[in-house]
Amino acid sequence: MWEFTASHLSPNFQMYALEQRGHGDSSKPDGGYTGEEYSEDLWAFMEAQGIAQAILVGHSLGGGEWLRYSLGPTPILLKR
Repeated sequence: MWEFTASHLSPNFQMYALEQRGHGDSSKPDGGYTGEEYSEDLWAFMEAQGIAQAILVGHSLGGGEWLRYSLGPTPILLKR
């Protein structure tokens, strides 16, 4: 879904397109599908990659995930 957008943004930004747990080719465990757990997955990915600041974009469930993540215990929303 994000290929078109990423192809236009990638010359100027480092892009990541994550498959949420249970979607696409990701693992499909019996549990772990709450918004909080998706947010924890995003947090773990960003921490593992050493990403301290990011512009997060999401659609549908992914939009809710980045919003929950951004407003979590360590908010990362950037101010102008």
